[in-house]
Amino acid sequence: MTTNETEEKAYIAESLNFINSVDLKYSYKYKDSFTPVLTTIVNGLVTDPSLIEHMNNMITNKRKDKSNSNLKELIVKLTETKKIRPNKYMPINHNGDNAKYVEQCLKIIGITGSKKVIYELFYLVMQDLKMSENAELMEKVKNFKTKTEEWKKMVGMLIPPGAQVNILSDVAEPINKFALGKDRNKATVLTSRELIGTVVKRGKLDGTLIGGNFKKVVRLPKEITRKDNLAYKNEEIMVDPEEIELHDSQPEAGEGQAEAESGEGASAAEEASATEEASATTAVVVAAASGALASGALASKQVIAKTPQQGGQQRITRKHKNSIISSARKTRTNH
Repeated sequence: MTTNETEEKAYIAESLNFINSVDLKYSYKYKDSFTPVLTTIVNGLVTDPSLIEHMNNMITNKRKDKSNSNLKELIVKLTETKKIRPNKYMPINHNGDNAKYVEQCLKIIGITGSKKVIYELFYLVMQDLKMSENAELMEKVKNFKTKTEEWKKMVGMLIPPGAQVNILSDVAEPINKFALGKDRNKATVLTSRELIGTVVKRGKLDGTLIGGNFKKVVRLPKEITRKDNLAYKNEEIMVDPEEIELHDSQPEAGEGQAEAESGEGASAAEEASATEEASATTAVVVAAASGALASGALASKQVIAKTPQQGGQQRITRKHKNSIISSARKTRTNH
């Protein structure tokens, strides 16, 4: 197994593990935040007949050894069944409720004993999506994601700790009741320039009770906050995941090449985030296939729903990093 392959699999595992993890302070399951986002994406994707046709082709195409496609195999692995007689099972039908299929899928992915084979299939499907025969499918998904805010939210939810991100919303430096002198006690917008922060915590609730909104904890640049302002502890703020995007610190091709080659570029966390953004498509295509299968739009009888992927902070080779970030540029959700 190559280094790149090992790292990509690690990214997939880390993100899927995060989705199924629990905030120990509030006993909150992060998948409760991902389920409605994924469901909205699936509901939108399955309304495109042409996209459904391309997914159907990907599911039904046989591999070179005449075995079923990796996508169909993944669908089978993520299908909950019920026993109808000895050695005979049938898929549980949620009557086209995509949210139920998403919940089902996340639940199966969280089964410890099944993770190894399921994560391997996710990786194989991701590789299949890169093949020229699936180029039209990927183009249609790309066009779809530029029109949905939920896709942008999903990517933001997955960006890992340590990644530098652009904060897209205005950040106000509030009135500081501890400041001395009435003229210092003013609320102002922090900056009109590009605001770049660092993700501190991948997911956090904004309330003390279960049901709070999913937020990202981001650290602001220390040099631009007021020295006497105690409003932001350790310069940290909580933002909505759709209000951040991966900061692209890499020069465009042909610009600053010497700097890039000398190792001056994105951090390991940024590289992982770029990979994440570029490949989140894989799980969503699986999710869309699920919704389509559930509604009977595809020829297959299996049902499923799926989730986004990738993350992690492992170091990757410079050549692989540049390839990933180049791909991420092309799939940036806010373009």
